[in-house]
Amino acid sequence: ALADAMELMATAMAQEAVSRTADHVAQEARRGGEDELRLES
Repeated sequence: ALADAMELMATAMAQEAVSRTADHVAQEARRGGEDELRLES
């Protein structure tokens, strides 16, 4: 039972890390896109 609980916690932490990374990448992409638009205009 303890192993199951630890596995669930590890899975939840991994998913949290993935979603945080995805948010960060999306923010960087938006910022980068805005910079490119400013440079071109």
